[in-house]
Amino acid sequence: EQNGDGLVFTPAFLEWGFGLPVKEGMDEASVTPPLALAMDNCEVKIVGKVDRIDKAGDYLTVVDYKRKSCPSFRDLAEGTDLQVALYILAAERLLCTEGNTMAGGGYYSIEGTRKEGGMWRAKLAEGIRHRAAKRAGNLTEQEWQALQAEVCRKIFGYVKGIQAGKFPAAPSGDCPPYCVARTICRFQRRNGYHQEGGEGDA
Repeated sequence: EQNGDGLVFTPAFLEWGFGLPVKEGMDEASVTPPLALAMDNCEVKIVGKVDRIDKAGDYLTVVDYKRKSCPSFRDLAEGTDLQVALYILAAERLLCTEGNTMAGGGYYSIEGTRKEGGMWRAKLAEGIRHRAAKRAGNLTEQEWQALQAEVCRKIFGYVKGIQAGKFPAAPSGDCPPYCVARTICRFQRRNGYHQEGGEGDA
């Protein structure tokens, strides 16, 4: 993919893993150390495998494939989908060498053949074809740093909730029709409000 500066983004790393044993099929640049996040004397170690990382000169972008629909920037900002944000953070800390910069990252819909969502450095996104006309997700440097800090806070909030045994049935929207647990789920949407433990719930 060519941007306004004449740079061509091409796949540089495929199935790049971090925090996992490097196995056949993974990129040879994969690393075994995890992404380590620290806050309030607590540490969380995150492992993962990135579908694709593209490169153009000194700039890198993360690409995660989705079969059909892609999470939006709103999902990222609200903390309901942090995948790409964590992949970007992992690549920044564990893959980028001196002089490399993460331009951003997002999702690619296989069925829709389009790129959507994610977070991008605005000064670079202006020259990237599929981001040039976008507004949501194109961030100033200050916004970029603030969002990364908020992502870390969200992660620690979720970890503390899990440790406390808090698993509220509170999805951010309607339950998808393909969910195999929809007939026994405690979450219901009735008359425009959320209800837990109502009549007929398991």
